[in-house]
Amino acid sequence: LFLLSSILGHIYLVGLAYYKRETTSLELVAQSIVLSLYIGVVLLIGGTLLGGIWAAQSWGRFWDWDPKESWAFISICIYLLWIHAYRFGKIQHLGIAVGSILGFLAISFTWYGVNYILGTGLHSYGFGSGGNFYYYCYLFAELLFLAASVHMFRSDVIKNLDKKTPTC
Repeated sequence: LFLLSSILGHIYLVGLAYYKRETTSLELVAQSIVLSLYIGVVLLIGGTLLGGIWAAQSWGRFWDWDPKESWAFISICIYLLWIHAYRFGKIQHLGIAVGSILGFLAISFTWYGVNYILGTGLHSYGFGSGGNFYYYCYLFAELLFLAASVHMFRSDVIKNLDKKTPTC
């Protein structure tokens, strides 16, 4: 679901750049992002809690601050931050689209970064090596896309404000 919300976030940002305004279809995309984030966060929290219960039975402790556990917790916090900001009106559809992409970067590190870059912890089933360059290129491309999107939208907003400002 987080991959879906990230893809929808990309679609929303590209559509907003193309149309220069929020259309009905883009509003539907934004609502789909929010819905997929709600469901995804519930499942992520549930999976983390069930994993903790399993860990308590297997290893005798519910939580050990293992890198995989820590990054699952960080991912939950990041998504909850974006959801709460949206629900309390601090961000709008543009913000939740950006948040869905940034949140997926945390999820990608929870899976790929912990398994293949850090390579430590109790979750020995996932260790591997290689592909770091490609992962860093992915991170760089996503951050560049977000920076370009935010810059473009901010400059458009500033231009529109300048047009509305009366001159003396």
